[in-house]
Amino acid sequence: MRPLQIKKGVELANIGRKRFLIISYSYTPFLNPRSFRWTAIAEKWVQQGGKVDLVCSWLPGLSRCEVVNGVQVHRVGGGIIEILRSKFSQESKSASEDKKSTNSSIVKKSRFKSLIMTAVRLIHDIFWKNLYWPDYACTWIGPASNKALELCRTENYSAIISVSDPFSSHLAGRKVKSDYPQVIWLVDIGDPFCFRDDIPVNNLRLYKNLNIKVEREIFKEADSISVTCQPTADEYVELFPEFKNKIEVIPPLLSITPGQKRAGSFFSASNSLRILYIGTLYRSIRSPEFLLKLFAMLSQQNPGNRIELHFVGAINKCEDLFEQYRQLIGNQIFLHGQVDRDSATCAMEEADLLVNIGNGNRYQLPSKIVEYASLGKPILNLSTIDEDSSQLFLKDYAAILNLRCQGKVPSESDVIEVMNFIRGIPYKFDQSYLYELRESFGIEAISESYSYLLNPGEIHSDSTFFPLESEKENKQYALSEQQEQHA
Repeated sequence: MRPLQIKKGVELANIGRKRFLIISYSYTPFLNPRSFRWTAIAEKWVQQGGKVDLVCSWLPGLSRCEVVNGVQVHRVGGGIIEILRSKFSQESKSASEDKKSTNSSIVKKSRFKSLIMTAVRLIHDIFWKNLYWPDYACTWIGPASNKALELCRTENYSAIISVSDPFSSHLAGRKVKSDYPQVIWLVDIGDPFCFRDDIPVNNLRLYKNLNIKVEREIFKEADSISVTCQPTADEYVELFPEFKNKIEVIPPLLSITPGQKRAGSFFSASNSLRILYIGTLYRSIRSPEFLLKLFAMLSQQNPGNRIELHFVGAINKCEDLFEQYRQLIGNQIFLHGQVDRDSATCAMEEADLLVNIGNGNRYQLPSKIVEYASLGKPILNLSTIDEDSSQLFLKDYAAILNLRCQGKVPSESDVIEVMNFIRGIPYKFDQSYLYELRESFGIEAISESYSYLLNPGEIHSDSTFFPLESEKENKQYALSEQQEQHA
């Protein structure tokens, strides 16, 4: 996987003459991949002399309108749904306030709050979640499209970018495009919509056909569509073959700076070997069950070797899975909840082994995989399917152990493999590989790819894109390039 490739010597698109309108539900200080990606890109375009207006969601405590590092941010919405969502998120964030108390306190607090939270979520799941469309952000569509149209009446935008997840952003973008058809509209898809069945974004029994119909209409009306990995693009082409030429792959952004000096440490000083998982856990596609059982077996077989398992991120509805290991919580298993970006980066740099739990589908690539690889740390990748996107991405990585989770209980051979993998720490890396990876997925390359999609009239005829290709076509292109170089 790689960003859109542009031959050396091709003049870059002139961002300094452009004004962009970005519609993204999430933006800084939100802690999610869409926020990290588009905060970095918007600020990069401003640094290059461009002008950026960004419409995002509002939450209590945030300003409605402010300039953030040169980006004019407009926060809209703020109904009961947004307020309730912010309340839910506080549970996972509270752990970051005191690292020493995170470990057992999250589990204990979850018991105390469980009755109230269960009641609220029950109402949400039975009624609201079964009725809303297209997703949880549906109440934000009106305020977002109204603000975007208000801005369009006073500004002459070069392009509009709508960002999902959630899909609601594209419906706001569609409204703007319908009123201003001359403006380029880029639909940026972080997570697929109409074929995302493992974690449905709405009630598929009611809305499955509607999801497909409306997303097809979005593809038809958009000028360009970007996705983060090839399997997602392949899936969309199979579903909407008439729009094949609109789809481009722009991979995850490396949104951290490896090796940057940081104040303080994330972990307390110890001689333990630290295993770290960063990210949101989901019971259906990213369950910690196998990892917890694997760690317990490792601990039992190595009582003399101190190892720790750390989780950074929301654990959602997986609390009961951790309850089974309450004797280890705060001693060898640590739950840190959601933390700020710098703290998460610091944790990754200080960890000895990074863990990725692969998604239960082939078309979603965890954005943290790029960050893991950029650090040159050994990675334990736990997969549940044959065409695991993380395993494909890391196929050339020097220190990777791919473990297939065949069941809920690890086998003895699984434990032995992990033990042998741990014994090899630290691993040596080719620094040129790490440099190339950081360059390929860094902000320069990713923002440049978007710039060219949004400036079709300025692309030179000798520039080379890698539009949608199958794996076979991709290999054939690479072969022809090599033949040309040796001719």
